[in-house]
Amino acid sequence: MPEAQRTLGASRSTLYKLISGNEIPAFKVGRRTLIKSTDLEAFIAGLPSYGTPSNPRSRADRGEGYSNG
Repeated sequence: MPEAQRTLGASRSTLYKLISGNEIPAFKVGRRTLIKSTDLEAFIAGLPSYGTPSNPRSRADRGEGYSNG
């Protein structure tokens, strides 16, 4: 679990919510909750991505943030 927490940048409680919501499969071995790395990678691959803007010029290139006065 700690490795999955670091990979996702999520808290333990958030990770348990994802597991209990069947968003990430996990299994128990004794007291330990384990997540297969392939299942974690599949979860990450299924997350929505945030692409680059259609016009990637910076604000300075567009003249935003500067006054002409």
